[in-house]
Amino acid sequence: MANIELFVFEGKDQELCFQVKTCYNKHNSGRNLTSNMATRSWVTSKLVKRLLTKPMLAPKKAMEHMTVDYNMITRALKIARKEVMSNEKEQYGKTRDYLHEILRSNPVSTAIDATIPHPEELLIFNKLYIFFDACKRGFKAGCRPLIGLDGCFLKGYFGRELLSAVEQDANNHSVMIAFAMVDSLQLAIEEEMPRTHHRNCVLHIWKNFCAKSTTILELRASTEKLRSINEPTWEYMSKFDPALRTKSHFSHYPKIDNITNNMCEVWNAKIVEYRSKPILTLSEDLRCYLMRKIVGHKKRLSKYTGKLALVQQQRLDDIIKLDSNKWNAEWSGNEDRKYQAKCQPQGKNMHLPCLTINRSYFIILSSLLGVPCPHAVATISRLRRMNLKAEDFVHDWFTMDAIQKTYEITIKPEPTPYLRPRAPSIKRPLGRPKLRRKVDKIAET
Repeated sequence: MANIELFVFEGKDQELCFQVKTCYNKHNSGRNLTSNMATRSWVTSKLVKRLLTKPMLAPKKAMEHMTVDYNMITRALKIARKEVMSNEKEQYGKTRDYLHEILRSNPVSTAIDATIPHPEELLIFNKLYIFFDACKRGFKAGCRPLIGLDGCFLKGYFGRELLSAVEQDANNHSVMIAFAMVDSLQLAIEEEMPRTHHRNCVLHIWKNFCAKSTTILELRASTEKLRSINEPTWEYMSKFDPALRTKSHFSHYPKIDNITNNMCEVWNAKIVEYRSKPILTLSEDLRCYLMRKIVGHKKRLSKYTGKLALVQQQRLDDIIKLDSNKWNAEWSGNEDRKYQAKCQPQGKNMHLPCLTINRSYFIILSSLLGVPCPHAVATISRLRRMNLKAEDFVHDWFTMDAIQKTYEITIKPEPTPYLRPRAPSIKRPLGRPKLRRKVDKIAET
């Protein structure tokens, strides 16, 4: 044992407390890593915080930052896991109260849950669905009608999946429409909406060959090239409907040429930190995240002036500066304003019918994206005498008016559990309670 010199001089102050006035603490001993205060209750309190983010924490992982007996860490981990699970179980019993608060603070929203009946015990929670009115009205007012559907697994003790419906605004930002917590994922699109245009994400399927072909001729050329390379692959690809995987057969109504579901992947990446929380805490964090995101977009939009959204304006500027100068448009002389667009370097000729009255042009790439393609921009440049610009031919879903309508309605806040009504205080009179009934003289007479 090393020699330790310790001298402490204390004195009383005016508040009847001891005050250290001199302390000489000089020693040359090593650091002592043991402590009698590290009891099982103290270790349990530390493990509860770690189990909130890592529910499957093992005893060996729990001993990384502390040196205690293995049996102690096992018992403490068992007690901490029971405490966390009991807190998570309690939240399932408060789901209907939380949904009622959502409907009270955000009217016209949709907040429902479903349970499984049990003949002898309480109901069992099955699924939950939340659809805020602000997201609903913003999607209808200013977003393109293409919804991305995807799911991710929750990391809590009771598992389940979080299904999300995500949209894209005029600035190509992902916006969540609705989310649900279910037991398992079932494909019900074909049963519930059989006539809806449907696309498959090429990152999740094998039938993603020739997906970027924008015309039927390009698709045929790519298919023949694939057939010459590997005929069994061509036979396998021919079994599937090209309307689900290639741009040449996509519907032109949504004005999106996405062949991947990246907008859902962005949303799933944003909520990684929330997926390990209990059900009500997760729902409240998602609501607060959406509320902050809508407010942030409104602040940034107030500083931008222009007709088109920023991303769409940059895309159109790149087409005008880099691509449209390679094309030359010539008028055919008829009254319906038909032009012939020709690309000199590649030697391609393409007839471009341009109807300037209703701002429509029949070029597949332009109709698919909603933004004039290089052929259309070259033709529009010939119409300067009519005071027409390329921005005038962009679809209304890409304008600043559309994105402002998307974030016009905000999500209303709701009281936290600390601000919700509590039980009234109990007023107890002094002394022992009186059991004798008070006689009312008026009533007796």
